[in-house]
Amino acid sequence: MVERLNAAADGQQAAELAPGSVAKVIAEYRESDEYCDLAPGTARYYNRYLRDIEALGPRLPFSSFTRRAVVELIESCAKPHQRAKCAAVLKNLFKIAHYRRLVATDETVGLRLRTSKTRDRIWSSGEIDRWLDAARVEDPHMVTGFLVLLFTAQRPNDVLRITWPQYSGSAIRLRQ
Repeated sequence: MVERLNAAADGQQAAELAPGSVAKVIAEYRESDEYCDLAPGTARYYNRYLRDIEALGPRLPFSSFTRRAVVELIESCAKPHQRAKCAAVLKNLFKIAHYRRLVATDETVGLRLRTSKTRDRIWSSGEIDRWLDAARVEDPHMVTGFLVLLFTAQRPNDVLRITWPQYSGSAIRLRQ
């Protein structure tokens, strides 16, 4: 994309993306239904990793991603959640490349990624009551947000995006 924008700014015709290249696979992924259906927040972090992957060499053949290259790229991410996100993006690119028969094997299969610990601790009613009492003093809006979290099991970011028009008085309308 950068090369096309620079070429346009220079008044040159943008070069076609080489078939089978890293840039072409990324472009095909960005045009896919799977990518277009991503939530805006997910698309934002996917784009970060897509840019990082493309920066490795947009004209390189995608088949140059060996298992070693995949592992090294993932391990270059500082935190476990970043490694998981990078691996997810690479998995999607390998799906496109495998479908197009650019690679014989998916080098992302069987990656050893550290996973987060399960959150199996449930707050007691006493803990919930103490938290609500403290929130009422600090900021009453926190009580509403907490109760929506508690009774809908939505993710915190999704709760923060809920607006008053989505609430009918007895139900919250949302799209999962």
